[in-house]
Amino acid sequence: MLAGSVPPEVAGLARPIPPPPEVYSIPKWGKFSHPQRIAVLRRIARAAADNPRVIETAIDAIRHTKERDYRAQVAALLRYVQRNIYYSNEAGERLQDPWYTIRHRLGDCDDMAMLLAAMAMAIRLPVLFVLSGPSNGVIEVQFKGGKRRFGRRPRARKPRAVRWIEGTPVPKGVKWSHIYLQIGWPPDDPQEWAFGEPTLGVPLGWDVVGHEAKGGANILPEMRGAGGNMRGLSLMETDSASPKFATVGAALQPHIAEFKESIADELRPGRFIARLLMAIVFGVVGIILIQPAVRRIMKRR
Repeated sequence: MLAGSVPPEVAGLARPIPPPPEVYSIPKWGKFSHPQRIAVLRRIARAAADNPRVIETAIDAIRHTKERDYRAQVAALLRYVQRNIYYSNEAGERLQDPWYTIRHRLGDCDDMAMLLAAMAMAIRLPVLFVLSGPSNGVIEVQFKGGKRRFGRRPRARKPRAVRWIEGTPVPKGVKWSHIYLQIGWPPDDPQEWAFGEPTLGVPLGWDVVGHEAKGGANILPEMRGAGGNMRGLSLMETDSASPKFATVGAALQPHIAEFKESIADELRPGRFIARLLMAIVFGVVGIILIQPAVRRIMKRR
């Protein structure tokens, strides 16, 4: 049978896969929420995962690994994207089809993340998109009537690295500037997850938020805040955290950081000494006020 021909018994049922658009332009992209944007990226990656050429590229990338060694397969896919795709910034936002990225061997972090996602999906591995960026000082200040209220701390704060994992609540007050993946295995019931950073030559499990939380240098320019290098904060230091822990960790990151900063603020030397003196004054006044009552009680005895 010639390549591309269709068996007679399925001639009326089968049809060739139409070529996808090579580059997507979305005029209303700036009006989309971040979950909506991630939904678009997922849709493009999901469609590309059914492209036979993308499937063939993924299989070629993992062919040297042992069968069912899923961690090794994910690492091989990550290495393929890191070594074969040249990272390039864009003048304006556009989204490349993963096959276009493979053929032209270039793309930005969106394009490289979609390619890695498409190749992982092509071998039935689940993926979650991850956003990261510096916070801009917006914090949750109180709960009232069951509703969250947000405000800004008047004093200047250093930005901190925060991540958002697809499917979890989106932290407030973060300038999202970088995208990568979390990939799980085995295929149908993932028990392990690892971060995949396609734009840098880093190993499987590395991500910029965890790296800076451990005191590492800031190596992504887009992750720097106006005040210089960031303090990192991460509840997911391992590369095999369960999805449940990932969800809880991503949701609690901003609140734990705010709690730490509020404690540090309360213990500033000037404020601490002033409050200590107030406590001493109130204590002395209290003792003076209760002395007559104590004397009356002692006389009755």
